[in-house]
Amino acid sequence: MKLTTIETNGRKYLAEVKEDGVYLFESELCMNDLLEKDDLSCLNGIPQKKAEDFQYVNLLETDKIICVGYNYPKHSKGMKVDLPTTPVLFSKYRDALAPYGATVEMIPQEDTYDYEGELVIVIGKAGYQIPKEEVLDHIFGYTVGNDVSVRGAQFRTSQYLIGKALPNGGPCGPCIVTKDSYDYKNQVIQTWVNGEKRQEGNTSEMIFNVEDIVSFASTYFPLNPGDLIFTGTPSGVAKELPEKGYLKDGDVVEIEISGIGRLRNTMKQR
Repeated sequence: MKLTTIETNGRKYLAEVKEDGVYLFESELCMNDLLEKDDLSCLNGIPQKKAEDFQYVNLLETDKIICVGYNYPKHSKGMKVDLPTTPVLFSKYRDALAPYGATVEMIPQEDTYDYEGELVIVIGKAGYQIPKEEVLDHIFGYTVGNDVSVRGAQFRTSQYLIGKALPNGGPCGPCIVTKDSYDYKNQVIQTWVNGEKRQEGNTSEMIFNVEDIVSFASTYFPLNPGDLIFTGTPSGVAKELPEKGYLKDGDVVEIEISGIGRLRNTMKQR
């Protein structure tokens, strides 16, 4: 099942993405309610109506956005760093979350905006110090994310925070595919900038898989329903392709992961 959150006629709805369109649930139920219930059967019997005039809004409300760096060997090589021996974790703030179609504002102090297409884990069941063999029990599903990165700021200090945590710097969407209908282990990730393909990789290339990442992260801090974990990006980011240049005002970034969908956002100079 592919689930999303939309707004139409001034109201937000939980909705399902089907082959012929987006169908809203005629209910007060929201994505976070569904995560708390941890039971998709609660959707059974709720009337649905095809949405004709709508916009995507944030998929959910989240308290934690965790990201993994250098999780693909070719990307690590392209960034001139050694392969990590444990997951490299950093974070974004909750205002980094942005929906499909949103603009990503670029502040005038920085001119090295970069894209990173990534598989994103959506936590569904709370857990702390989760064993690897129990990780999938704590996952609700997966979505597509863009770990927008400002390279000049990212590498200005030993900590990545100012280059990774700017508002709207973590777009996700257009939907969440539930874990019961998705195998994350062999999915193609592709990124386009203004229609030109820049990235193509496969989740099978990840150094640390989903079980590794969630178990490691939860060793140090509790995970709760709605928490998001970006799992790292394949090679082909702008920093690896200096001849292409960094993102600029008006650039359209599209990221697609097989079996989920395509995320689309536009860069905008503040």
